[in-house]
Amino acid sequence: MRIDFRSKNIELSPSLHRQVEKRTRFAVGRFADRVTRLVVSINDINGPRGGIDKRCRVRVSGPSLEVLATDDAAEVEVAIDRALARVARNMRRQANLKKEGPQRRRKDVPLRTSPLPWLDHNLR
Repeated sequence: MRIDFRSKNIELSPSLHRQVEKRTRFAVGRFADRVTRLVVSINDINGPRGGIDKRCRVRVSGPSLEVLATDDAAEVEVAIDRALARVARNMRRQANLKKEGPQRRRKDVPLRTSPLPWLDHNLR
């Protein structure tokens, strides 16, 4: 798994770089065999004005996998944590769908024609 870090308008200190790499490996660790490349992009949208302007975008790609998650926050660490949590959740969801297949409605359960069940018998 190859991890690329990109930053725009934010200086990525060595300690922050190590912290991001550690969190990334933890979040995606379960699916590391399916991931070929992971790109973490960190941007400061407003520049020095402040506010909720730190954006983290995480893109995970593999042979049968493509996941993208973005989050905005006032702190860089918070945006990174939320984006990585979304990536991990989406990867779990994709793995479960491939394992179980899409959920289908049972055919033996009749559909209701009205959202109010007491009105159904009057319509027949």
